[in-house]
Amino acid sequence: MNTSYKAWVECMEVSDDAVIQILPEGVCIDSLFSQLAISYARINQFQFENYRVRIESDIQTMECSKMGQQCEWFYNELKDFYNQRVLKAFGVSGNMEFETNGFCFFDGWKGRSTIRIYEDCICILPPNMYGRRLPFVFINGMKREDYAVSLRLSSGEIYQFSMMGRDFDPFVQEVMTHIRAQKEENIKFIQKLDDTIGLMEATKLSSVFSEGILISIRQLLQTSLKLEQCIRSKIMKSKIRYSVKQMEALCDSEKMCIGIKEIPEEQLANQLAKIQETNPEFSIEDQEALRWSLWAAAPSKNEKKAIVEFCIPMEATATYVFQIESSWEEFISDLNLGMEATDWARELLTLPENELMFESNDLSFMLIQRTTSIQSLRRQYFGRIIHRSEEQWKKELERILN
Repeated sequence: MNTSYKAWVECMEVSDDAVIQILPEGVCIDSLFSQLAISYARINQFQFENYRVRIESDIQTMECSKMGQQCEWFYNELKDFYNQRVLKAFGVSGNMEFETNGFCFFDGWKGRSTIRIYEDCICILPPNMYGRRLPFVFINGMKREDYAVSLRLSSGEIYQFSMMGRDFDPFVQEVMTHIRAQKEENIKFIQKLDDTIGLMEATKLSSVFSEGILISIRQLLQTSLKLEQCIRSKIMKSKIRYSVKQMEALCDSEKMCIGIKEIPEEQLANQLAKIQETNPEFSIEDQEALRWSLWAAAPSKNEKKAIVEFCIPMEATATYVFQIESSWEEFISDLNLGMEATDWARELLTLPENELMFESNDLSFMLIQRTTSIQSLRRQYFGRIIHRSEEQWKKELERILN
């Protein structure tokens, strides 16, 4: 049920008494002679002060007043709906496990915000476009000072949290619990990949290896030869075996990275059912290949370009090329963060800027706006190499690298 509020609305298009409806996708304003709709994707910030709610969008500022006590109710409901839309853009699912309100400082922005913890991430949800999602898989540092705590991501970004009152200690404890749980998930995944890897070796690996995250082959070899051989074996049985061999030959193989991700059981069962309808002799080995999504990345020998190869079951193999802005290490960090944030939805890397303005792409716009790694990947995107044939693909790779 959508709540309606009566208010005096002042903006470019309306200066009148109006009815305001808060909807899942945005806000609708209806006055006697004007109607206006504002998507949450276009709201840059909103604030409550002196019984007025001020909403700043891409194109105008709107002020809502003369609401009496309902003004604060309106603001709180607007914030709730706005946050739900941001969470949908982030792809957050599952139950919220902790919520508080505190002061946040990161990337040049500071202010009070709603802070929530979910199974796999922390969400910072201020009433503006600076929302952030921090996956536990990337948190690799934590520092507590008095009543402030700083979290460091693998990218080097620092997020500081403070001014939570009595919620501060429970917040810190929740974060620590979830970081430990992430390590446990890493161990389970490692032993699922290769059940001959013992607990001690898997525990050591859990601090550097996670499902779906690229890791350099060199680092993997230094940590676990077994796991490197396990992933390489799956690559050699996949659709990208040829392209990975060529990447090793033509790119800087010393810095090459690989990653692996398991297909959810329900999705795998659906894929197998479709295939077996037309091919009942589908082999066990072929079924195993459907279980894993694989990817590999390597820089050109001069580190000016990056080649990224994706192998996702039931999808065409895809090769993406990027023009590296800074260093290979920074690019890989952005690639890991960006692909995790999009759940490997690679179309967000290539979606034209003008199409991001379409209402149908509101969620994509909100995600990109709040995820600096995706912004970075979009800037560095150079093009694709189409897999028409192995020979054609190799020639195109050589042309791009040279």
